[in-house]
Amino acid sequence: DLSTGKYAGKPVTSTQWYRSNPPAKKVIWSLRNNTNYMQSGVLASLSLVARNGCTLLENF
Repeated sequence: DLSTGKYAGKPVTSTQWYRSNPPAKKVIWSLRNNTNYMQSGVLASLSLVARNGCTLLENF
């Protein structure tokens, strides 16, 4: 429940210049969502390494 959450004294669900699309006041989040989020990060990292392997190896 984000309806009472605050950041720097302002509600986390308010529109700010750095948060033009704030989250809903009530968010449903599960372990499955967390796993999907982690998998997306791993796949993006592997894709980056696959496309730029030589450059990453030179700079290692």
